[in-house]
Amino acid sequence: MTNCKKLETSGPSSINGQVIDKTTGRGVPYAQVFVIGSSSGSLGGALGNQQNGYTTADGNGNYSINFNWANGNYYNVTATAPLYYQGLAVSTISINEGKNNNVTIPIVPQGFVRFHIVPTYQCSDIGLYGMVSGFYDIYYPKDAYVVDMGYGNIKNVVMHKIYYADSLKIYYDTIFVPEFDTINYTINY
Repeated sequence: MTNCKKLETSGPSSINGQVIDKTTGRGVPYAQVFVIGSSSGSLGGALGNQQNGYTTADGNGNYSINFNWANGNYYNVTATAPLYYQGLAVSTISINEGKNNNVTIPIVPQGFVRFHIVPTYQCSDIGLYGMVSGFYDIYYPKDAYVVDMGYGNIKNVVMHKIYYADSLKIYYDTIFVPEFDTINYTINY
């Protein structure tokens, strides 16, 4: 006689922790937290993704979600905040079956740069490639203002290409962007 344990195909699981501002470590109030499950056979998980749990964090960023684990699936927890945080910089963390305690989810605050693009030399065009959203192949032949979203409380890299009549020059600028604020930055070309 053998003792065999039946493999569980599903069961109750939970996750709790805090959503924090990645740059300050402070809790992010009222962040939205999701448990996303995907089957192992899906292409990159995208086709088989399914929301398995959802909650809104409290005023200090604390959250707790109960969900049903299905054997053979992969699970992640992800968070976004209602205002002033980067949707593109959302953290996604793999979680395990059972209890997942004190799982911290860091997310990045937003900041903005108002670029003033000033023609000072004889050239044909300038192309500005933004920090997060990217202004790909948008050309500014005249004095212009452009606002782009960046990551707050960190240095952001901005690339701009200046198209002269007979050449192309590429420049990279590093700009510190404070969170929840807009700074001015001038590009002379």
